[in-house]
Amino acid sequence: MSLRHRLLSGLFWSALERFGQQGLQFVITIIIARILTPADYGLVGMLAIFIAVAQSFVDSGFGSALIQKQDTTNVDYSTIFYFNIIVSTICFLILFFTAPLIAKFYNQSLLTPITRVMALNIVINSFGLIQNTILMKNINFKTLTKVSFSSIVISGAVGIFFAYKGFGVWALVFQAMSSNIMRTICLWFYNKWRPALTFSYNSLKTLFSYGSKLLASGLLAQVFDNIYKLVIGKQYSAVDLGYYSQAKRMEELPVMSSLGILQRVTFPVYATIQNDDIKLKNAYRKTIKGIIYFNFPLMIGLIVLAPLLIRILLTEKWLPATIYLQLFCFIGMVYALSAVNLNILKVKGRTDIFFYLEVAKKLVIAAAIIITLKMGVLKMVIGQVIANYICFFLNIIYSGRVIKYTTKEQLLDIFPYLCISVAMGLVMQLFLHLAALNSITGLVLTTLLGIASYYLFSRLLKLEAYFDIVAVFTDFSLNKMKALLR
Repeated sequence: MSLRHRLLSGLFWSALERFGQQGLQFVITIIIARILTPADYGLVGMLAIFIAVAQSFVDSGFGSALIQKQDTTNVDYSTIFYFNIIVSTICFLILFFTAPLIAKFYNQSLLTPITRVMALNIVINSFGLIQNTILMKNINFKTLTKVSFSSIVISGAVGIFFAYKGFGVWALVFQAMSSNIMRTICLWFYNKWRPALTFSYNSLKTLFSYGSKLLASGLLAQVFDNIYKLVIGKQYSAVDLGYYSQAKRMEELPVMSSLGILQRVTFPVYATIQNDDIKLKNAYRKTIKGIIYFNFPLMIGLIVLAPLLIRILLTEKWLPATIYLQLFCFIGMVYALSAVNLNILKVKGRTDIFFYLEVAKKLVIAAAIIITLKMGVLKMVIGQVIANYICFFLNIIYSGRVIKYTTKEQLLDIFPYLCISVAMGLVMQLFLHLAALNSITGLVLTTLLGIASYYLFSRLLKLEAYFDIVAVFTDFSLNKMKALLR
């Protein structure tokens, strides 16, 4: 199978998985959020940093190391499989016995049993990490699509059931656990790889030399991605954290969907051309344009529609989350770009630069937290936006040097897409103002107007990404049609 066909096939199935998964998840989240309270979401949000850090230790960068390595053996897979289980068990025990301390830190006694149950997810996930890695390495997103849909449907039904039965925050806990159990079962069912009774310290050492820097970077990323939840949960209230968490979740829905698709497909595919800088740069440049073509209008459209969206979907009780959602959208515009720029460092094996960049960026975020800590949640979010833009420029400067994709080139590539996205947003805002629609009809009409105007602007300016995307889907559709006619 050619590189182009592998990329197209991977993108198709990964897109189907991600958007289908996130679409289902969005509907389920809306249903549950209308039943539960912001405080319920705040309680689960308080544990985010502890679970995320533990999960980083379990993977330890070995997933990326196995994908990047060209001659991976069954000994490698088996070694990391047993390593994951050992580390996950240790992390579970640590969280189990420190649960009362976490509850005391937040002054929320209910967090003791919640922490102990949520910690089980770390062990459950460890049994499927290698199966998931193998599917990603083989760009088998068709199977991952089946896995994701199965886990979301089952866990969604569990979450909705317990929410309606009045279990409160426990509905979210049971939803998370059932999702991880179902995902692991499906990974074992669809992926026939099984661990051998072998463990190689040499294999562990070799893979750790690559993965250790990603582990350190991942730990920093997880701590600082979730540190705002820790600080808000401690400094303010569970309700404040609930508004913050829900707004962040709504912003991340489109961002992480598109980012996840491209990262999961491009990393294993581009790893095969990692030694050809010219080809890698051209491919990455198209990737960047493809990301912003979808991501910029999504974020700007969400900024315009946020008040209407939250009122209609989540009800009036969630309205204080509106301003947070709008501010997070500014972060969402550059988050995907930052992440994909960093992905090039992993492809080129420059995990040293990756790590140093993470340290520098976390210092910037730490400074923003310290400055805004006592100013209220809103000022903290504004500080978070500013810090993320500083981090964005650090990413494009240093990762761009690796493949000679300069900051100026990247900004010039970005500028036309930013302009038409802003123009689309202005058209949407003007329509909302003049039509004075405050219902689901207004939401639908404004969205359709935004899509139509963005399409028109893309055609008028003859943007490269537009024609590339049309060509990709045309090519893929033709290949699928030919396959069906054979």
